Amino acid sequence: GADNNEPFLGTAMATPSPDALQEFRILTNSYSAEFGGGGGSIVNIVTRQGTNQFHGSLYEFFRNDILDAKNFFAIKKDKLRRNQFGGTFGGPILKDRTFFFFNYEGFRLRAGQTQVATVPSLAERAGNFGALGTVSSIDPTAAKLLPLIPTPNAGTNQFVSSPVQVQDTNQITARLDHRITQKNYLSGRYFFLDGNNGRNFTNTLFGVPINLPDFPLTDNYRIQNFALTDTHFFSNTLSNELRFGFNRGRFDSAISAVVRDPSSFGFNLPSTKAVHNMPLIALAGYTAFGTFNDSPSYRRENVYQIEDNVTWTRGRHSFKYGGQILKTQMNIPSSDSIGEGAFLFLPKPETTTTIPDAFANFLQGQFDLFTQAGGVTTRAWRFSSYNFYFQDEIRVAHNFTLTLGLRYELPIPPTDTRNRVVAFRPGQQSTVHPNAPLGLVFVGDTGITRSTIQTDKNNFAPRVGFAYDLFGD
Repeated sequence: GADNNEPFLGTAMATPSPDALQEFRILTNSYSAEFGGGGGSIVNIVTRQGTNQFHGSLYEFFRNDILDAKNFFAIKKDKLRRNQFGGTFGGPILKDRTFFFFNYEGFRLRAGQTQVATVPSLAERAGNFGALGTVSSIDPTAAKLLPLIPTPNAGTNQFVSSPVQVQDTNQITARLDHRITQKNYLSGRYFFLDGNNGRNFTNTLFGVPINLPDFPLTDNYRIQNFALTDTHFFSNTLSNELRFGFNRGRFDSAISAVVRDPSSFGFNLPSTKAVHNMPLIALAGYTAFGTFNDSPSYRRENVYQIEDNVTWTRGRHSFKYGGQILKTQMNIPSSDSIGEGAFLFLPKPETTTTIPDAFANFLQGQFDLFTQAGGVTTRAWRFSSYNFYFQDEIRVAHNFTLTLGLRYELPIPPTDTRNRVVAFRPGQQSTVHPNAPLGLVFVGDTGITRSTIQTDKNNFAPRVGFAYDLFGD
């Protein structure tokens, strides 16, 4: 079928409702030369189509927390409301010639997420670390940030919260099939999904998670998938399948639900972001807080596909051969990784003048690491893939079949439409930007292509297999 891979993460782009599926196959190894691009497995899905009779269905799956036990770490039972609902309808437009099928599915989730955060004790918030020492003077910025860290509500230094995760999606699958002639069939399918997902907790680049509920993030996404297939039977032994496919994805990730003016805390950091938020504060041994280091990130993806497959049966041979062209556009309007800056506080070795505690260093404004990135984060990536295959399935005997195939893939490395790429070549001085640090080279420098790497042209993938019926029955 049409390609359905998300090019950035390599996951499935569209995930249609099970009620919209006619069949699916999972190939984990020894798949034919027709398939490629999947090191672990190939998932092949066929959507439902209409028939000469009208058929439909309505459904809803519902779960709640009435019979659930309380999470051991939660203060009270987590909320759960999960609704998955929808319907299907299909039938004829023109009897024996044109058919339609339609599916809608909605998903609503409200689920409590219990998290235990390590926070400073009441004494530590005041600068009292017992036998380790006392912080007598609190940094003004730290004093303004301190209210963002809640006081313990479980034990001396734990804060337990159970915010509700919100996830909403709506999707439709529509298919139209038409018999042009007895030997020519046309099929079109369209998939649409729109959704959002809330994230109450998240990890950070320092490995110190944000386990507080007051720094939520939202992911918004919209996915569209279209396929048009023309199948022509030239004879009983020769057929051709021509397909055009198109994927489009819009992903707005890690959008901060709460924006806090960094200057109100005393920060005066440069930033190229349109909307400024407070930096990330990570304390070893405690919860982190502040702006997630990859917030926000925007991505727009278009994948165009055209492929053709020929099946020809002649005597003992069943030939199948064809080709596929994939053109991918990945546009990144903005990806502000660490755009607001990130501070890391570590416990210092104990001496007569230091307290070996990260929060003590925070109170004194003594951070161990600060990192920030900026500049132009816009990118417009373009890359292609050209794939061809040939396979012969030979019926050597009534109980023995031999399969021989060869697949060739030519992936063209990604390029940016405005050559906004950089490479590192030890010891090479850039002539495009002579003031750049030694080893940092750009498009136009000696040996540096638009993608900074050479095209790999030796991707041959032979296939050899056989099937033998030991008893011939």
